Amino acid sequence: MFNLFLKECKQLGKSLIYIVFICITIAFYTTQYYSSIKGNDPQYLGSALLKPSYVQDVEKYNKENNMYPYGSTSEEISEQVMPKATLMMYEEHMQGTYRAYPYGLIKHVKLDKEDTKKIEEIISQTTGKSLSELDKLHKTGKWSEIYFSSSSKDYASFKKLMEEANNIIGEQSNYSKENLKRFGVRPITYEEAMKTYKDLIEKDKITNGFARQFCDYMGIVMGLFPVFVVISFIMKDIKSNMKQVIYSRRVSSTKLILSRYSALVIMMMIPIFLLAIVSTFQAASFSEKLNLTVDYFAFFKYSIGWLMPTLMAVTAVGMFLTLLTETAIAIPVQMIWWYASITKGVLIGSYALSQLMIRFNTIYDRDEFVSNITNIFLNRMFFILISAIFVVASIHILNLKRIGRIDFYDKYSKCFTNFKGKFKNSLSK
Repeated sequence: MFNLFLKECKQLGKSLIYIVFICITIAFYTTQYYSSIKGNDPQYLGSALLKPSYVQDVEKYNKENNMYPYGSTSEEISEQVMPKATLMMYEEHMQGTYRAYPYGLIKHVKLDKEDTKKIEEIISQTTGKSLSELDKLHKTGKWSEIYFSSSSKDYASFKKLMEEANNIIGEQSNYSKENLKRFGVRPITYEEAMKTYKDLIEKDKITNGFARQFCDYMGIVMGLFPVFVVISFIMKDIKSNMKQVIYSRRVSSTKLILSRYSALVIMMMIPIFLLAIVSTFQAASFSEKLNLTVDYFAFFKYSIGWLMPTLMAVTAVGMFLTLLTETAIAIPVQMIWWYASITKGVLIGSYALSQLMIRFNTIYDRDEFVSNITNIFLNRMFFILISAIFVVASIHILNLKRIGRIDFYDKYSKCFTNFKGKFKNSLSK
């Protein structure tokens, strides 16, 4: 079986589609992960590896530098949310289009007269002024003169109006419950900055944090592009009229499927491991400048535990569908699966059991990751189980085809040909 595995690896290594897959992986790594992480070189002021310096007067620093010393974070602060959200709604109303973000993609919404009237009423209720009054304030730059009561009772009423607006505009508008907090900003404190720094340097040993972001980006590649390699690899025998040879080989179906499946998974993990080596040396070079230590195995641990289950599932499902139908049906199926997974609109905290690609697009937030480690583990185990089920199903399908019990392609291609003939005859009449 090992010799068969090596043979499959050699054949895959020579294929053009595999070379293309490697190029796509490297290109995505360079443009996404590498470009985002290189700013952490200690030579740059914003490097995450530099220890925060204490600033006594944060507001003074902000006025002088137009930024907070430790950055800022979004927070639902009623005093900020009410005027900013209302101003945005007024401006979108004047433009005639409203922005929404269903599935993480921007959508420009135009409302009919009835819904536009409802938005106007919401703006008037929120500000306590008519639209004509608001027009004057906006033109003269006196919008800040509008008084917003930020008491808990008034803010609760405001949120109900925003929810009503969100229902009118559509899913995930700027006024949805989740997006309202984006209107509020507060400076990150020195204590928070120090905790984040210590978590990355002392607990994560730098590379564990970097590896999570690495896997977040590369998971996008592993969730889609391997299916093209799988289909090409399996379909090549059919295209070269090797179908009968495959079905009559002396080697057992189990050995053939396991050899091919293992070859596909291992060969497609090779570029990931090579990029993991590059990333480890990159992080090590950063840390040496500050005499910091790194975990040299972090990228490999995360690649195996995080990325491999995704690759295993995509490969197993693609193999099963290709063997069953002898078509490229696995491509649209995988694209739908991938799209459904990536358009959740969540870059951190997406760990549902059925989530093909788990997201964690930051080198920080160690506590968030650790608190969800059980969900992440269950998610990865779920896809390993899915992989095993579809590999076993592929073995069963190949067994049935070898004894002539199933020929999905011949059966349905004939049906399609007959339908096509009848359709042409009906047109000719």
